[in-house]
Amino acid sequence: MIERVTKLIEEHNIAYVALQYVDLFGKIYQLWIPSSALETASERGVSVSGWPYFGTLERSDVILRPDLSSFRLLPWRKGKSPAAGVMCDIYRPETNEEVRESPRYLLKKAVRKLKDVLGEEVCVHVAPELEFFLLMRDENGCLLFHDTGSYFSPPPADKGYELRENICLCLKTMGIEVEKSHHEVPRGKHEINIKHDEALNMADKVQFFKLLVRKLAADQGLIASFMPKPFDWEFGAGWHTHISLVDEKKKQNLLYSSGTKYGLSKLGTHFMAGILKHAKALAAVTNPTVNSYKRLRPGSQAPIYIAWSKYNRSALLRIPAATPQGTRFEYRASDGSCNVYLSFAALIYAGLDGVLNEDQLPPPVESNIYKLTEKERSRMSIGKLPSNLAEALVELENDEVIKEALDPLTPKYLAAKWREWNEYSYKVHEWEREIYLEESYPYMEV
Repeated sequence: MIERVTKLIEEHNIAYVALQYVDLFGKIYQLWIPSSALETASERGVSVSGWPYFGTLERSDVILRPDLSSFRLLPWRKGKSPAAGVMCDIYRPETNEEVRESPRYLLKKAVRKLKDVLGEEVCVHVAPELEFFLLMRDENGCLLFHDTGSYFSPPPADKGYELRENICLCLKTMGIEVEKSHHEVPRGKHEINIKHDEALNMADKVQFFKLLVRKLAADQGLIASFMPKPFDWEFGAGWHTHISLVDEKKKQNLLYSSGTKYGLSKLGTHFMAGILKHAKALAAVTNPTVNSYKRLRPGSQAPIYIAWSKYNRSALLRIPAATPQGTRFEYRASDGSCNVYLSFAALIYAGLDGVLNEDQLPPPVESNIYKLTEKERSRMSIGKLPSNLAEALVELENDEVIKEALDPLTPKYLAAKWREWNEYSYKVHEWEREIYLEESYPYMEV
């Protein structure tokens, strides 16, 4: 691996390399070293402070060790010496063991469990639909949409098409294959789809993607936001996550079976059933912020009901139209505020629990679930996702499988998220002043 990386460094005259890692929220950090020091860093690591997430104030030192398989060019440094980035694993200096609370480690743990259960040759492939908003500020600092485009709008309504094209070209330079890109339904919202990959590789790619999008947008004086619901009057932004199980040795999609009604194998139905079973607790990981639940509202094209369908977009899980080799299911709840390492790990654990217990899928729901009455949904045993972060955290506290997926990070994760919820709950919002300041209820009916 070092030979390939050294060759790239020489070919592109790379002067510096960013050592990158993420915290429990998915926020990325960088430490820059000369490219000449990368080989030594990959062997011995680089000492940094892991406080507050991976160490205490009195024992904060950790070692960053680059995973050279994640090495990629950083092609946005125009006019400056070329640079590259690499994702790092985090180790304890006193034991030389990997930090168990590291999100990247937790995803590797989940992948290891999947192979232990299904076989060394089996990989989980994922592909999130990466949505984001492009925003700007006026002279008063108020947020504005960058354009007035809508679904599949061409220019000039889609003012972001040149930036989006530049993002896609940079991704190609970074070795990340783009399948498609387009303007989404709300003003200023864009989507870029990159080709599916093994879970850890995809999680690493997503970190590079977010860095790239934010940097190129900032260069144009824009704000690139992955916030799920920036405005209450527009649709939000999700990261619908497509999942398949692949036998890498046989090059076979293990979700597909030609002899079944929906083209799904028993393995696939068990895996999906596990995700439905743990859907409420999963929400605390795939939709981890207060704002996440402003997106998950009826009629918003975001799922709030726990069901599956062949094509129906009001269901939590759906089976997109595809060739047998492209068979996959789409988990529609995720959003861009999640830590993808933790999100993928939790989804894998939930699916494997369904496999180990041979859980059965309920009948698919092909009608618009938003339009069903509460009595109809009850009769069809259609559950509901949590309506806010607090409800999701309670579900996580009571779900041993999803807690195991995050273990030993679970206590820190829950503590941080409860703190986030409490801060939000104590905050007085503008809506409250509008409604209660003069004891008037202008549009409330009894």
